[in-house]
Amino acid sequence: MKREGEGQDPSVPRLSRREALSGLVLGVSLAATSEVVPVAAQAAGSVNAAVLTSAVPLLIQAGPAGITPAFRTQHVAVTLRGGWVLVAGGYSMAPLASVELFDPSSNTWFSAAPMGTARARHAAALLADGRVLVVGGANRHAPLRSAEIYNPWDNTWTNVAPALTVREEGAAALLPDSRVLLTGGGSRGARVGPEVYDPLADRWELLG
Repeated sequence: MKREGEGQDPSVPRLSRREALSGLVLGVSLAATSEVVPVAAQAAGSVNAAVLTSAVPLLIQAGPAGITPAFRTQHVAVTLRGGWVLVAGGYSMAPLASVELFDPSSNTWFSAAPMGTARARHAAALLADGRVLVVGGANRHAPLRSAEIYNPWDNTWTNVAPALTVREEGAAALLPDSRVLLTGGGSRGARVGPEVYDPLADRWELLG
């Protein structure tokens, strides 16, 4: 799996993750500006900053255009910055890792990079920087607590810290401070408490 940041021009200026996210949180609207700073978490604690010319993800090269979307249930659908829709995972005879993107302006589906883990009944949330967090759900064998993040600017998935509890059929929501609340659902009938994910620190915390 391609890691975020590989192949980036070393001459491009680098911002800390907190600087980049703070700029977005403090009013850099991806939908309202033509200058977008994509943020990609790296182990070194920094990100490559590059200016794109459009708020629409550059995904037309990610896969064949005009595909027929796969039949799936128990998946997630997340509206990206610029209006594209990410559809990930789900179930079709078996849990799926496949991912597709829908461009409503052209009524066209595109194939995108698959998730690292096949999962259904998972949760997803759009992060403040325009990436997408996917967490939990279940695969063929057991409920999951693993999590991964999709970067729409380079069509890659990156594994991040797993949640503290396994959880199916939960819900994820972005908080005003850029953290993500994961709540609801459970594991094999047992309910689990809410937890919060901090994408800057790549850390989960139980609430209550």
